[in-house]
Amino acid sequence: MNQVLSDTTDIQILRSKSELISNFGSGYMSPSLPIEGELSELHFISESLDEPDTAFIQQQLKHATSVNLDTLSTYGFQIFDLKGKSKLNHSYKSIVEYADSINMITDNYSFLKFTIPIFNKNQNLAYMRFQRGSSGEAIILEKIEDHWIRKIKLYEWVE
Repeated sequence: MNQVLSDTTDIQILRSKSELISNFGSGYMSPSLPIEGELSELHFISESLDEPDTAFIQQQLKHATSVNLDTLSTYGFQIFDLKGKSKLNHSYKSIVEYADSINMITDNYSFLKFTIPIFNKNQNLAYMRFQRGSSGEAIILEKIEDHWIRKIKLYEWVE
């Protein structure tokens, strides 16, 4: 995960390490797939990663509960305690205003939520979803020469 996020300048998930990462909703967020028919989330991800072993993908989905954001903060990423503020019953408006006050200093917008990457067996492709503000996207990343690049945008959404 640290390597994927460290390469974010190239893949444009994070514009800089000063962008706020939310500790609420990280892990694995089940998508509302923009697909009609019988293709399940598991098969959609397996096909997107070119990975025929759906049990391998399913095992990752089963254990993709949360991202260790403490580890990310040691690499200089900025963690926004949305989970803590939510538990203290802060209004959404006050939370957004607080995030905006931090972002004004760093020239960022809102905060980022993302899923744990789901990898193929070769560990050279990863499926990830991320959301900034009210919009997000699902992407496939590819590892080339020890760096992650954005291979394809699968879909995007606006809430």
